[in-house]
Amino acid sequence: MKKATSIKISATSEQLAVEYMAGATIRGLAAKYGCSKQNISIRLLNYGVAMRHSTRMRPDRVCPTCGKIFQTRKKSQLFCRQECVRMKDTCIRGHELTEDNRYHYPGGNSRCKLCQNIRDADYRARKKARQL
Repeated sequence: MKKATSIKISATSEQLAVEYMAGATIRGLAAKYGCSKQNISIRLLNYGVAMRHSTRMRPDRVCPTCGKIFQTRKKSQLFCRQECVRMKDTCIRGHELTEDNRYHYPGGNSRCKLCQNIRDADYRARKKARQL
């Protein structure tokens, strides 16, 4: 078995933590300081930094319904869970969501009817402009 060798890193744990929290990746820090990703990870964990589990995760977002802080891989995800989507009282454009102006899909999702009318009108205008 190979014996683990420790490589001296020129940066302090605090410097690594500051750079990591500013958005630097572990791979980038390892390349910058000439050591392994594992060494960087261990230094950050020992310093008490919460690790990002994936480089594809987006920055923390706040759910507009319940106020919970969450991370997502999708750009378009605005709510932390499906229950919060159902509890919202306004749509993206600011229309009040009531049972009268909300269309419910069979899968449980819903859509603002006023926004759908706007989208339909835009589509018809674009289609008409292409035909000219």
